[in-house]
Amino acid sequence: GKGVVVQRAYPKVIRVTPERWQQVKELFQQALELDSDSRAVFLEEACGYDELLRREVELLISGHDQAGSFIETPPYGVAAEVISEKQNWLAAGEVISKYQIVSHLGDGGAGEVYLAQDTQLKRKVAIKVLRTESLKGGSANKLLIREARAAAGLDHPNICAIHEVCEAEDRAFIVMQYVEGETLASRVERKGLEVGEVVDIAIQVADALSEVHSLGITHRDIKPGNIMITPRGRVKVLDFGLAKAVPSGEIPLSQALTQGYLCDSKAIEGTLPYMSPEQLKGEELDARSDLFSLGAVIYEMITTRRPFSAGTAAETIGAILLTQQLPMSIYDQSVPPGLELVVNKLLAKEKSDRYQSAAEVLEDLRHFPEVLGAGKSPRSGQNPVVGQAAVTPTSEISEVPISPRFAGAAGNSSIRKRYSIKTIDSLAVMPLVNASGDSEMEYLSDGITESLINKLALVPKLRVMARASVFRYKGREFDPQQVGRDLKVRAVLTGRVIQRSERLIISVELSDTNDGAHIWGELYNRTSADIFEVEDEISRVISEELRLKLTSSEKRRMTKRYTENPEVYNLYLLGRYHYNKVTGEGMTRATEYYRQAISLEPRHAPAYAGLANTFVTLWWYGFVSPDAVAPARAATTEALGIDERLSDAHIALGRIRQCYDWQWEEAEKEFKRAIKLNPNSSDAHLAYATFLASMCRFDEAQAEGKLTLDLDPLSLSVGLTLGWCLYYFTRDYHAAIEHGRKMLEIEPNFYGAHWLIAASLNLLGEFAESADGHRRALALGGGSHVLAGLGSVYARWGKTEEAIKVIGELEALKTQIYVPAYQTAMVYAFLADRDSAFEWLERSYEERNGTLAFLKTDVAMDNLKDDPRFIDLMQRLDLN
Repeated sequence: GKGVVVQRAYPKVIRVTPERWQQVKELFQQALELDSDSRAVFLEEACGYDELLRREVELLISGHDQAGSFIETPPYGVAAEVISEKQNWLAAGEVISKYQIVSHLGDGGAGEVYLAQDTQLKRKVAIKVLRTESLKGGSANKLLIREARAAAGLDHPNICAIHEVCEAEDRAFIVMQYVEGETLASRVERKGLEVGEVVDIAIQVADALSEVHSLGITHRDIKPGNIMITPRGRVKVLDFGLAKAVPSGEIPLSQALTQGYLCDSKAIEGTLPYMSPEQLKGEELDARSDLFSLGAVIYEMITTRRPFSAGTAAETIGAILLTQQLPMSIYDQSVPPGLELVVNKLLAKEKSDRYQSAAEVLEDLRHFPEVLGAGKSPRSGQNPVVGQAAVTPTSEISEVPISPRFAGAAGNSSIRKRYSIKTIDSLAVMPLVNASGDSEMEYLSDGITESLINKLALVPKLRVMARASVFRYKGREFDPQQVGRDLKVRAVLTGRVIQRSERLIISVELSDTNDGAHIWGELYNRTSADIFEVEDEISRVISEELRLKLTSSEKRRMTKRYTENPEVYNLYLLGRYHYNKVTGEGMTRATEYYRQAISLEPRHAPAYAGLANTFVTLWWYGFVSPDAVAPARAATTEALGIDERLSDAHIALGRIRQCYDWQWEEAEKEFKRAIKLNPNSSDAHLAYATFLASMCRFDEAQAEGKLTLDLDPLSLSVGLTLGWCLYYFTRDYHAAIEHGRKMLEIEPNFYGAHWLIAASLNLLGEFAESADGHRRALALGGGSHVLAGLGSVYARWGKTEEAIKVIGELEALKTQIYVPAYQTAMVYAFLADRDSAFEWLERSYEERNGTLAFLKTDVAMDNLKDDPRFIDLMQRLDLN
């Protein structure tokens, strides 16, 4: 459900409704019928985690005991007087400073908490308006404000951010981050937690405490109600710096403690069941007090019971000061002994016997071995799920001695297992879901996905799946573990994008594909102008979460920006979106968007590189004439002039050098340069593999093809290109057919797979089946190249009239689209009509058809290779 930066289980002020009063009255009447010893047990069971409900009933019982009956003071009056001090609540719609109140959320510590809208930044916030009585003590109020301002400087993923501290209209208030999710108190009550979940939550809380303690800040009220769990498993600790400090000695200790528990006095910091002994004694507090509270929270997560909660406040105080908690294993036998040791040390009565820092706690939580215990959790019957911040799969366990802090308790002779975190070296960024409800925003979710792929592809030693393969999952339900098996990756990143006016909401989650478990997740709610910061932050955090160390140079490359203008970036993303449709219309629109981006930002190198590759692709696929190469070359020159290290620009230049300039050495240099700049670029590896095949360097082409498939195993365009280069051109037609059939398993209606299979069947002499395959490929969207392939079948089949008819159809198509002369030359070559074949090959040379780059390998030209005219053409192309 919707969570906020307060927890609902422990509110201190409520509106007493008739329904609420009826519930209180019924419990009160039932409790009165029991003796004092039985009442505590009854209320513990009847009220559960609704601490306020229990307090209300106890207050009525206390009032009854003091007055003898409710004749003198009606019970509703007692409840209303003691429980529901309604003071100056802000109404929905009311504006305080720049914040418009949306609703009252409840009570949190020193004041009332509201959901509000920041009217300037257009974001939801939670604001805590300090109570009037808290403002009366000037020094205490100043201390509270000062501490809140100190906490506002905190920047940690596990801490609910404080945006600002304000004073307006005789009110002091604190503006906080609004957090989606549920409190840990609610989570524990709603369902039991597995051991791994407990460890994961504890690690995140300890990490937050380690951060704030290093800055000299203590929390003083760590409890389940101050810990939020976001929908993606991120822990957020609330109310840092907000506990009110009151000089000790103002009131007797026993009175203050009882009043603090029963009436929630502001005189005592913290919540009784989680208070450290030094808090109860009124001593000066330090970080170790928070660690005691953390121990109580972990104990409760495991057992669903508080370690020192008793029937009355006085008994609870005595238990915290004097009594040792019961072992957690009494309640749950699957609790690892190491975790028991951690909690025991956290809950030590003397500060000197506890952990001395949250960093020590964090280290032991991450490394203690017994979380691997094979015992079943009684709450679920399943093996404990291990916290992802601490562990990796069991296949990566290494034998190491137990942590020194455990040695005394566990025995020095013990050798324990702990997890040795192996760096995750492969990742798939899955297509972010467009959750805006507007199909016109599809380009944005796709674009952000591709941008993250491109950024993370620059991280050394991380294999990042290429766009084409991950986009095979777009619009489909998928399981991270299945994706891991399909793509052979160790982690997947999933997420959603919502565009609302000027707001951009991006949620992401990183999962381990070995067990599907959560590694990291975050929700970003920013303005559209912050998209660059969000992409940079996601990329940075992922590299950190995957334990990948980057040099300063690598970090700069990963976060390099070519514009600060969101409009330019959106136009660039639109260009990429339409380019990836791989249709003539789509790529033509892509060129328009790239040009618009360049007009607004003349030094946007990626837009120039995109424009260059689009023109080259349009020409290569026969959508436009070779005239498109001139603007492609110009765009490439501009891109490299701005950023010589742009891999995509070198790919474009390599393709021009290979397929238009026929400068083979220069083309190879460009492809190698592109790969060196971005080893994760499947486009670069594919272009180089294609080049090597055209040079008949098939062993090298095979190696590059494997690298390409490792990065892009599900890409149909990659599969098709490699099918021709690695199998068809090497005359391994059976392998080409098998390759084509594997592509059809991915997409049964992919024309290219049918075309490759049909072309291979033609060379194997299966003419009827080959002709059917070509016709099927044409029906599925194949262009003039497939039609020329059908003519080749008729030519080899001996059906000369049908072959000539196809040539006529190719001529007729020229009135509608560009048809490369090489396609007609190919049909004549299969017909063994040498004169006509060379006539069209000369036209192809004059047109500078890109397919001539493959003249050396094309089986269609086998009938011509002993002709002097062919030898001459090969010399002019420098292909001898």
